[in-house]
Amino acid sequence: MTEKEKSCSSPEKSQGGNGPFREEFEKLRAALAQCEAKLHALLQAMPDLVFVLDKDQRFVSYHTSLVPLLYPPSAFLGKRHGEVMGPELDALFQPAFEKVRRGEIVEYSYPHLMKEGRRWFAVRLSPWFVDEEFQGVIAVVRDITNERAMQEQIALQATTDAVTGLPNRVLFRDRLTQAIYRRARHPQTLAAVFYVDLDRFKILNEAVGHDEGDIILREVGAQLSALLRPEDTVARLGSDEFAVLAEGFDSLADITRMADRLHAALNKPYGTEALHLTASMGVVVIQDPITSSAQVLRDAEAALAAAKRSARGKYSFFVPTMHEEALRTLALENDLRRALEMGQLAVYYQPVVENSTRSVVGLEALVRWPHPVRGMISPSEFIPVAEEAGLVCELDLWVFEQVCWQVREWEGRSQALAQRPWWSILQMGDFSRPCATFWPARGCKPTA
Repeated sequence: MTEKEKSCSSPEKSQGGNGPFREEFEKLRAALAQCEAKLHALLQAMPDLVFVLDKDQRFVSYHTSLVPLLYPPSAFLGKRHGEVMGPELDALFQPAFEKVRRGEIVEYSYPHLMKEGRRWFAVRLSPWFVDEEFQGVIAVVRDITNERAMQEQIALQATTDAVTGLPNRVLFRDRLTQAIYRRARHPQTLAAVFYVDLDRFKILNEAVGHDEGDIILREVGAQLSALLRPEDTVARLGSDEFAVLAEGFDSLADITRMADRLHAALNKPYGTEALHLTASMGVVVIQDPITSSAQVLRDAEAALAAAKRSARGKYSFFVPTMHEEALRTLALENDLRRALEMGQLAVYYQPVVENSTRSVVGLEALVRWPHPVRGMISPSEFIPVAEEAGLVCELDLWVFEQVCWQVREWEGRSQALAQRPWWSILQMGDFSRPCATFWPARGCKPTA
């Protein structure tokens, strides 16, 4: 054998020896070891289960760090997904696997019953390709039991009243919408909403304290719930407002009897101090042409307002004229606010005459409203609107100011009139105190 042949057949030379191929090989091996170390560190940092399944859906490898395996490795390595996970979980896996085969990333979650109870797991499937050929899937499984419980708690808080534990307005409107759809499919049965307001509860709450007030609210909720079937709904809509949704009535007489039962049950003593409460109630029968929960609640509030106007502690059924009346009242309130801003009201003065001497001893200021479109509006019509809208104080102060300017004008015309204290402050609740500074600021000298 020649030297050249010996050199070519030498094992050391054929494996690279100390030449450039050997050096390149060592660099690649070091780079591979570094990549493997990074991958191991990454997997160790993940609190997840990582499985690799081949294109035949067989488990070929796995990794776990903090999460214990549901099954020992011998129970799943080399076996198909359906053999290990069972038919229910395999039914979730199969359509997801087909999507991943096409290059998609798929996520889903499932519950699993364990010794300590039911736990929830989230699965993320990613495709595994080599040279654009599908090899299988990478499955990352994470325990989301705590996250799921938190989400359920948040959802519960979003639809439940914190004080009474009853459904809140959001959940009530959802169930009311469903009831409207059911009523449309089964028009032979009736459904109704009973809108309840506790009379003077705000005053009671301030008197006995909010803790006692919360006790009363819980008792009211329990009292309403005790009268209803499991399929009916009782909700707390506001501070002192409750609503009842009941279905399956055969006639209006049945709804009336339910209203009587609810009304009688609510008018009773409540709380640790056995405080007697009354409740007013508006009743709406769900029927054509009602199409939305907002419409039902609007009509229920109109019926409740009518019940309160008639007498506290009563109930009233909604009729369409109530809505028309509510619109008229709202328009009148808006016009009244505008009239106060624009100075469109007028003050008339009526003399006060002493019977024995027949002499004028004072004047009574009367507010009138010459509406630009409707003409003169009676105080009996707009004063109740002002009271309901909280405009009475503003209205009274406006009248006081007009009287001040008028008195100053009269005093400027007559020196004798200016020297005579012939007018006095009207004693109207808390207005006597602000008037003590109100009149002098406008150049007047009131007498008490």
